[in-house]
Amino acid sequence: MCLFENRPLRYFIPQLIDLMDGVNIDRFLLKREFEYELKRFHSISDQLGGVSQKDARDNIDIRSQMKYVVENGSSQEKKRLLKNLGIKILLKDKTIYLDKQTEVC
Repeated sequence: MCLFENRPLRYFIPQLIDLMDGVNIDRFLLKREFEYELKRFHSISDQLGGVSQKDARDNIDIRSQMKYVVENGSSQEKKRLLKNLGIKILLKDKTIYLDKQTEVC
């Protein structure tokens, strides 16, 4: 991705994880897909039973799932997530940030 000035994407993973906190979930273009996947996960978790699964269920949300994909997803999953944030990502002085003025519809 030219966005990252020919640096490997893994160089920016910690910054990208932090950026997920600033994403407006309502504008996240993959929101429905992530909600569906969370419901599936919760259903499986409920079937397994136990307190630890219940605790895990309560602590997992869309933003956590986004961070997980940034950290552990395949290159394709990461690119798809970043393209569908509903906001532009900018790089300046080796730091990435969200361009709050240009939300993508």
